[in-house]
Amino acid sequence: MSQKPEDRSEIHDELNPEWTAYESAWAVDVADFPSPVEAAEFVLRRKQFFLAAQAAGFPKELLTPFEPNKPGFEERARKAFTALPKAMGWAAE
Repeated sequence: MSQKPEDRSEIHDELNPEWTAYESAWAVDVADFPSPVEAAEFVLRRKQFFLAAQAAGFPKELLTPFEPNKPGFEERARKAFTALPKAMGWAAE
């Protein structure tokens, strides 16, 4: 005999899909920021960053390890991408 969830919101279907780790990685928690305004500004900057990365050939999935839902995302991604040429020996000495 199967148990029914107590809360109907826990039933997953087309209109209420299961929340995955990928969605969690991109969902911004306003409490992580000093104010809701700063959280909103972060989301707008992140969108511009994502569009620029996409135009350069970087898929969104490549950005997920840099915690795109937390303050400092752009800096973490920038540091990694600027370190790559040196790590691969592509940088001019």
